[in-house]
Amino acid sequence: MAVNPDLTIRYAEVDLDHERLLAGTPPDDDGPVWMVKLMKYRPRAEYADGRPSELTGEEAHDRYAPFEAFDAFPSKAAFFAVAMDPNRLSAQAEHREPALADAHALILRPLIDRLQASFDG
Repeated sequence: MAVNPDLTIRYAEVDLDHERLLAGTPPDDDGPVWMVKLMKYRPRAEYADGRPSELTGEEAHDRYAPFEAFDAFPSKAAFFAVAMDPNRLSAQAEHREPALADAHALILRPLIDRLQASFDG
């Protein structure tokens, strides 16, 4: 998986070293990827094209996807398939970018199998 150093996100900074580390994980060391998200909404959505909006940041974000603080992916490949999906990136640019003032995502590789089992039910 190639790292895109030109990726621009207004509300966050991408840690390219961490992205390279995750992308460079050997296939035989692949496994679940978890993401914990912390987000701060803008009081009003700020669209890049300057259009006026009466939407709050939270309302604009809900048009992108309902807020989920935790995502679990079965593998690195599954994580990157979602992260780099053109439809998701387009929706992100349309509604998530204007919605968020700040965001932090902790991308984790769980090593304890029983923790995964507890989330699976």
